Formats: sequence, structure tokens, C-alpha cells
Amino acid sequence: MTAQPRHVILRQVTGLLRRSLVERIEGVFCRRCSQVSAVRASYATWLRGWWSLPAGPLDTVRALVVNLRGGELPAENNRELLVEQARAFLARREPDLARGCAEQATAFVRTGMDRREVEHLLGQIPRSRRRLRDRWRGPGWAAPVQLLPLLVIGAAVSLVTPRLDEMPDLPMLTAETPAPANDETVTSRPGALGPELDRLNVAAERLTVRTGPGAAYRVAASLAEGTTVVVKELSPDGGWARVLTSDGTTGFVDAGGLRRWAEEDGINP
Repeated sequence: MTAQPRHVILRQVTGLLRRSLVERIEGVFCRRCSQVSAVRASYATWLRGWWSLPAGPLDTVRALVVNLRGGELPAENNRELLVEQARAFLARREPDLARGCAEQATAFVRTGMDRREVEHLLGQIPRSRRRLRDRWRGPGWAAPVQLLPLLVIGAAVSLVTPRLDEMPDLPMLTAETPAPANDETVTSRPGALGPELDRLNVAAERLTVRTGPGAAYRVAASLAEGTTVVVKELSPDGGWARVLTSDGTTGFVDAGGLRRWAEEDGINP
């Protein structure tokens, strides 16, 4: 009887895909037995509680919180249990234990009648210098043990998720991003395009200059047939050429619309 039992209700959840099975683990426990049972129920819930929708995760969290707090302690049941224990110790002429149990019963008093019963019992027990240590005071060792799965999950996530400073740099596109909404002419920046590759002439009657290597990019200008351009770079598939004209206009044109430059062609403005 010195184990100071309590009436405790713990929760354990099992996910059954479409519904959750919430079990009540209820009984009279000593403090150590209660903590062991709470850890077992919580670990079983950690493993099996999440696997139902939509209620599984919510039921799991609720059960873990209840168990983490030591379970539910019904006031009426525990008051009656402690009062009965105090009377038994008083009958055995152990007033120190009797008073300790009666004092602990006051924490579960909810009505005036219950309070008068406990106070009447305390009045029958002689006072003593010795006091019964409440074994249920404080969180106990079970709370941090129940949180270990959360720490393991956090450590696993930190190991799997790459740090931002360790991520490889993304390759930069050589093409310009789509130009602004207005239609101003795109001009070149000296030295920004690398060495000149070749000089070609426009073979098409009218060749469109775009802001990037593709028909989806905005039209920046158009070149007349025979216009001489300097090819700065080619797209990886060779289908688009980045060109520079004598007036400083630059952009991407269809490489099929260019032909080799000849001396007799001259340079058109």
C-alpha cells in the first residue's frame, strides 16, 4: 500500500487506413508501472497510429500528448482510492501514511461534499513531523523517453536534407531571359559575349532577331537580306546564332537564315 497507486487512463492508437482504433489502457498503477505503460503505449502509437485518413494523425497527436502528461487521472476515482487508502493506514495505526494519502486526495476534490469528507478524515488523523513523499509529483523519466522518436526523426531529416550551402550551383543559361514588355532595341555590352566566331550575311528576305534562342522569345528587331552580322555564339543544337550588327543590335536569329560572308557583299548598315 505504500506504492501510492493511482487510477490512470492511457491512449494507444492503431491506424486502419480508413479509420483509427483508439484504445483506452485503464487501471490502477503504481508510479513506475504507469510510466512503463505510458512509454509502451506511446511507442506503439508512434509506429502504428498515423496510418489512417483523415483522423489518424490527429488521433495520434492527441494520444501522444495524453501519455506524455502521464495519462488521464479521473478525479472521482483517485479521490476515492486515496481516501480508502488513508483509512486503511489509519486502521493500521500508521498516521504518517494515512495523513499523506488524505492530503494527496485534496488534489482530486471537485465538490463541497468531497471536500468535507477529506477534511473530516484529516481531522481524525493526528499530526506528525514526518510527511509522505508524493511519488507522482514531477514529470518523471517517461516523458523524455516518449520524446525520443521525435528526436530521431529530426536527426534523420537533418541528415537527409542537404544544406543550402552544399547544394551545387545551377548552370547559368547563356540566352537572355525574355525581354521587358516594351520593344526597345537590345544593344550589346562590350566583352560580354566572348570572342567573335565568324561573319555571315543574312540570306533570308527578312530575318527576325529575338531575345533568346527560340521562337517563344520576344522579337527585338528584324534584319534585311544581305545585312552582315558577327556571330558571337551558337546554341548547343546549332539552330540559333547570337549575332551582333554594325549598329550594335544583338540577339538570336535562326542560323538557317545566314550564309557565309563574301568580300564582294560588303557591309550593310
